[in-house]
Amino acid sequence: MTEQLSLDGLGGPANPTDRLFFALFPPLSLARRIAADWQERSRALGLRGNTVEADRLHVTLVHLGDHPGLPPGLESAAREAAAGLVGQRAFEVCFDRIETFGQGRGRQLQVLCASDGAAALCEFQAALATALLRAGLGRWMDKRQGFRPHITLQYSHRSLPEQVAESVRWPVTGFSLVNSKLGRHEHRHLAHWPFQQ
Repeated sequence: MTEQLSLDGLGGPANPTDRLFFALFPPLSLARRIAADWQERSRALGLRGNTVEADRLHVTLVHLGDHPGLPPGLESAAREAAAGLVGQRAFEVCFDRIETFGQGRGRQLQVLCASDGAAALCEFQAALATALLRAGLGRWMDKRQGFRPHITLQYSHRSLPEQVAESVRWPVTGFSLVNSKLGRHEHRHLAHWPFQQ
């Protein structure tokens, strides 16, 4: 990976500006309902912190790093690897638990999780990760922890006990490659691959 000088000329890597990841997005009407329900619950719980806007609610499948500008060739290699999964059959997901990730380490993520383990989603994520590894993209992949399907709802400074949530269910009909502009709350959808119905 090439390193860029920081703007102050003192050396070292430049600050990351771009995040690249594969994700699933709920239909926008459902995302709006999730966001509205969470806003209400968050207020009732007295949480402070940034909530995620409806159009940015997603399930991250594979994170390909945070970069000071996207590295040359990374997007095209990721697209090529993902294109081999277009024959995937659609499947359904269901999220029905509220949990806190990052407990005791500063910023807390309030997330919507699946209590049943989301087997079909986990199988697809594993197939995507394998395709990316075979394409030589392993050095870009986040290896800190295993895949735990979730939708981040809010960034706060307080952890919550696990709670039951109203079930959020939708048929997954495809997946996307996304470039997030860090600090700007902006997602650019670079590519989308539909599943077989």
